[in-house]
Amino acid sequence: AAMAAFRAPAVAAALLCLWLPATARAFGLPGRKPNAAAEPLPCQYDGGRKQTYDATDLSGSGDIVWPDGDGFEFRFSACGPTEKACHGLRSPASKWQGSGCNNLGALDAWSSGPLPEDAGFSEGFRVEYGSGDLCRRDEGAGGGYENRRVAFNLVCNRKAKRRPQVVAVANSSGTCAYEVTLETALGCRARRGHTVVLTVAAVALGMLCCCVLVGASRGGRRY
Repeated sequence: AAMAAFRAPAVAAALLCLWLPATARAFGLPGRKPNAAAEPLPCQYDGGRKQTYDATDLSGSGDIVWPDGDGFEFRFSACGPTEKACHGLRSPASKWQGSGCNNLGALDAWSSGPLPEDAGFSEGFRVEYGSGDLCRRDEGAGGGYENRRVAFNLVCNRKAKRRPQVVAVANSSGTCAYEVTLETALGCRARRGHTVVLTVAAVALGMLCCCVLVGASRGGRRY
């Protein structure tokens, strides 16, 4: 009877142990923070106190396909190479028309920083890639050739989970610059308050599990 009495709390404690990490993910807490001692990776940005972001988990999550309505198809990965490679090169974004394509940037030519002040978003960060395929500017934009480049605005949306949602794709008139705005939970910084609460809850839960197991063990010996 005592064992049965202790079994129910033990099961409840186990379920709570499983529930806690799921709750942390629901709040959009990142699984890790950029390691300041290690070489930073694309889609990592540390802007100082309370401005730490890490969206590297977007890499390998599959291409985001966006048709522009004018016969072109954009493919984005944002934090890694697209699955469908253009010219066999590793690129975070490409523009296709039939079998023809252009890379919009190179993975080894990246930089990260805050969102533009005029972007109108309160939380998130920006990743830019240069050294894409050559492009001819319109005469109104100065003419000549330059490498394509693409910027990703990774905007915080905790309801978007890890799969980004395309908000906008823009090409500056007559230039070779592209701007993509994506909403994703990985564009959110860590919630310090929730981190503290969940840490305290985890410690309390661990103590509860120990008490339940010790009590169940004593109960087993007694009966």
